[in-house]
Amino acid sequence: MALNLRFPLPAQFIAVITSRFGWRWIFGKWGFHTGQDHACPKGTPYIIPYKGIVVGKRWGPLAGNILEVAHPTCGNVISACYHLRDYLVKLGDKVSEGQVGAHTGNTGLLTTGPHAHLGLKINGRWVDPHLVYGLHS
Repeated sequence: MALNLRFPLPAQFIAVITSRFGWRWIFGKWGFHTGQDHACPKGTPYIIPYKGIVVGKRWGPLAGNILEVAHPTCGNVISACYHLRDYLVKLGDKVSEGQVGAHTGNTGLLTTGPHAHLGLKINGRWVDPHLVYGLHS
């Protein structure tokens, strides 16, 4: 994919993938994992991957604290991070690439430890962040 999004965590966490995008067996059943999980300590900065507008800042029982940023200059693209400890931005804020938008945590029921669930939606469909962020093995 021809997007130019930066990896939204400090570089030392690029290779610390604990769960990939796609179908997986979790908690005794099959479920679709809409992102890619990277283990990192609570409080790790979540870095805005490209300039945009905060369109989602909410709590979900499974995903915990969620932050979503729309990137209109990339087309219909939304980046998301789940299980956050806290937020440093507000709904409706214009954000810059490289800005720290939140800190990672361990919130929500679908977490087995501190990590960042990185998700990307393009045209309303979840896509594999591994491909978009250029994290090829």
